[in-house]
Amino acid sequence: MPQTSFALLTNLGRAKEAAALANGTVIDITHIAIGDGVTVPSGGETALYNQLALKTVVASGTVVGADNTAYFDAFLAAADGPYTIREAGLFDVDGDMIAIAHYDPPISKPVPSSGQTVEATIRLEVAFSNIANITISIDPSMQVALQRLTSLPWISVISMALATPPASPTPGDTYLIASSPTGAWSGQAGKITEYTSAGWAIITPKNGHGIGLPDGSVYVRIGGTYRKRGQVETAISKSGLTFSPSDMDQLAIAIRSNALNYKATGGTATALTGTFDPTLTVTDGLTLNIVPQFSNTGAATLLGAPILHRNGSPLIKGDLFAGMPVTVVRHSGSWYLTGVSYGEMLVPLTADTTFWIRSDGDDSHDGLTNTAGGAFQTILGAYNAIRSRYFANGFIVTLRIGLTGSYVGFTHGTWPGTVVLDGTGVTATITRITGDVQCVATVGQQLTVKNCVISGTAGANNRGVWCAGGILTMDTCTWISPGGTVYQHALVENGGSLYMLGNHSMSGNCATLFSAVGGSNIYLGNTAVAVQITLPGTPAFGTAAVYLFEQSLVMNRGCTFIGGATGPRYSGQTNSVFSTAGGGANFFPGNSAGSTSTGAQYV
Repeated sequence: MPQTSFALLTNLGRAKEAAALANGTVIDITHIAIGDGVTVPSGGETALYNQLALKTVVASGTVVGADNTAYFDAFLAAADGPYTIREAGLFDVDGDMIAIAHYDPPISKPVPSSGQTVEATIRLEVAFSNIANITISIDPSMQVALQRLTSLPWISVISMALATPPASPTPGDTYLIASSPTGAWSGQAGKITEYTSAGWAIITPKNGHGIGLPDGSVYVRIGGTYRKRGQVETAISKSGLTFSPSDMDQLAIAIRSNALNYKATGGTATALTGTFDPTLTVTDGLTLNIVPQFSNTGAATLLGAPILHRNGSPLIKGDLFAGMPVTVVRHSGSWYLTGVSYGEMLVPLTADTTFWIRSDGDDSHDGLTNTAGGAFQTILGAYNAIRSRYFANGFIVTLRIGLTGSYVGFTHGTWPGTVVLDGTGVTATITRITGDVQCVATVGQQLTVKNCVISGTAGANNRGVWCAGGILTMDTCTWISPGGTVYQHALVENGGSLYMLGNHSMSGNCATLFSAVGGSNIYLGNTAVAVQITLPGTPAFGTAAVYLFEQSLVMNRGCTFIGGATGPRYSGQTNSVFSTAGGGANFFPGNSAGSTSTGAQYV
């Protein structure tokens, strides 16, 4: 007597799913527990209210017509019980309860001594954000054999060419029995067989049943025989059209890949556009897989129609990531996200929050205490954990380094919240990001770095910090160039802004102290607090102290340079502006005149 119920992800399940989505890992589902607790679950549970039994998962699949919804079955033998089942829990390989279900009315499971012999299947249906991040470990004993199924689902088979059972099968091995079979398969041609601990289970499929082979070929049973792409051929024949085998292959490829409805969007962060070929006929049920060009900054539209959460609410900032695919379905004049969106699945912050980092910590910690047993170990580990667990909700996250040492830097580019990297109270040396050319970077986000040592690495076009769009604030830092004439202490591009606050020391030869290109801005100080930049050891500039290109700007708002340097003071091109607030031609450090060209101005 199969049962069907609706379940909800637990808070722990949501957190694990968010981590799996962010890190490309999977959740391995292994067991189902049943109980008789009467409390209606809220999602905060970590165990059933009164567990009666724990069973392995014996079958699973996806729910037809429900995107990213999977079902999981547990088998109850006749001797199991007696049970009055009011709750069930879905557990992963770590023993964590991922989802919980509530049954009302309850399920009664008697035992033979009561006069009833009943085998039962308990089923949970759970909606995930992306089923690709879920794996299921099926009980290899296959307690639910094929002959117990009322309807054989679409199934993959190892082969459809064998007539003799293999000598050493493994439980779960499945075949379509070929003609003239022998041995245990004798007389069973054209049927589906699966090897179980009890031997070969055999079932007769119905017409319309589909199977798949390891090479990706798909066959459908029509008139008692499995035919490759039979349904497609029949539909085309009835339409009066003619396709060659090559055309059929191309059609099959297009359908499987969803290439016709897959598109990288244009437009803006809140108004997405796209050109589809052939032109779309927009109707309810139309499903599109899109890749946004920008991360959304708030409510957004696609092709002029609003994109909504599944509950009908507008998107919030960060629900769409630049370069990351998302699936939407058209309904009643709007597009609906099919999975749980970023803002829905993460825990919202309720205040500005500090997370600690120490070289003796561990990236599996929560980072909420400045101890070896509580802090994260690396900056990137802390950042990845936070962006997979929390929604900024307008609050600031501070990554606070709590122990003197050398730490690999990071790029703030995918979490739509303001981050502060703070080394106050210790000597926190920030080194080159692994595989990259800078120590710290922000891409389209807001990042502040304060009281840190930026220690660069030699190499052409290497730099200490990089701001590509967004806002980078550097507050009271020590900058150490590896030397040479190609290193840049700071590069700002793609319309980004760099703010220099506090007192800084910038040592070592370099190409530039500051470079800004592509309509970017550098602000030295502010009107309230003066900035002092000290240049120890008379550094040499290969390009200029400050280099501007393509309508970029540097503005003095209370900055003083201390110490001598050699090389050009500034270099500007294509309508860029040096604004020194009356600092004069020798405001920037260096021992040779600066230069401007193609509309650049020095004021």
